[in-house]
Amino acid sequence: MKRNLKFLKGGFMLKAETYERFLEMTKIFQRAIKKAQQEHREKGLPSVYSKNGKLVWELPDGTYVTKNPFENEEKNSDDSDNIAK
Repeated sequence: MKRNLKFLKGGFMLKAETYERFLEMTKIFQRAIKKAQQEHREKGLPSVYSKNGKLVWELPDGTYVTKNPFENEEKNSDDSDNIAK
């Protein structure tokens, strides 16, 4: 009797029907991620990722940095709030 199984990286076995659904959902998620990334670029906002357990920001110009690009803005806005009080 031949089983209808598919193998994933790491040796996981799935029924062919489950595997096909997995691929379909993966494609949907990838499209959603690409759309969000493009919207961030258009609005001039960075996208944040985790790579090897560390946060990395992709700036709208496509460069990657490991320092939060909003950190200075947050400190400056806190300082201005203190001055206004």
